Amino acid sequence: MKVQPTVKSHRLLKQMTPNKKSRKFIKNFLILIFLLYLPNSSLASCQGDTYLRICNLSGWHTINNQAQQQNISFTFLSQELGAASPFSLEIQPEHEGYYRLYADNGDTVDLSLALSAPHRKYFTFRPGKTYQDIPGSISDFNADLKVKLVGNRNFTSSSYRGNFQLQAIQEESGKAEEINFSIELTIEPTIKILQLDNIFLSDTGISPGQDIVGHEDFCVVGNGFSHYAISLSSSSGIIAGNSGRITTSLQEEMFMLTGIREELPYMASFSNNAQGRALTNLNASGHIPGIYARTTPGGCLGDNTRITIRVPSPYWERATESKYTDVLTVTVTSQ
Repeated sequence: MKVQPTVKSHRLLKQMTPNKKSRKFIKNFLILIFLLYLPNSSLASCQGDTYLRICNLSGWHTINNQAQQQNISFTFLSQELGAASPFSLEIQPEHEGYYRLYADNGDTVDLSLALSAPHRKYFTFRPGKTYQDIPGSISDFNADLKVKLVGNRNFTSSSYRGNFQLQAIQEESGKAEEINFSIELTIEPTIKILQLDNIFLSDTGISPGQDIVGHEDFCVVGNGFSHYAISLSSSSGIIAGNSGRITTSLQEEMFMLTGIREELPYMASFSNNAQGRALTNLNASGHIPGIYARTTPGGCLGDNTRITIRVPSPYWERATESKYTDVLTVTVTSQ
């Protein structure tokens, strides 16, 4: 007898009337005031002044795990008395010693931060290190903060966050600015079932009164989740021992192996390890009760879960056919 499983994977607002002579004066006066106080839209998110300022860096910046490197674009200005003024930069992390993002579940992701700006130095920041002699400019020049993910790339959470502070100091005047910014990494959860094969059952070597038992080990893996739920389904539907489709009453929920003329009930259970410890039986809704922790931090180098199939002895002992089959669908859902 054999059970052939298939896989389905599942898994983010008083008007005055002036005379003709005064009308022209008022009109020109109003226009002059308007031009003098019209805000520069390019400075709307700037911090600093006309001598040292940094624009579009403060606040939240969102990246994702799809690209090897992503840029946060912003601008600098550093000048003194109408001449470009060199300056120095340093980025301080939220926690000393690491450029790191943190998830609510305690998982972390390390970052590499580098500065890129046309005709200026390209360098990779290091916590606690100040980079000097960066050429200034009398007008705003474009720069990119290049963000790379380093280290462990197997994400157990869908979101990671970290806070940083950029410190800029003009080397001649000593004028300084501090910009607080945050980076959020969002992960699109992916979950996969790998290495799940057919389960072959046989009564060879099984004595009357013993159940026929088989199992299949496989791997649940993916990104952006730390726990998952699992459910099982079959075209036969879930039956109980007293459903009328079978003659012996057992209380466990079961599926059916189908022969040419008759059916054999079987029970399915799940273990969140490849040793079959702590087996959990199917419930009446088709779910394996509970939420299970992802036990493999990396790829599927080995199996980490097990499906166990059991055909109770009262049923197989009365079997009159030589072959029974079913298609069992296993569904995992990230939590």
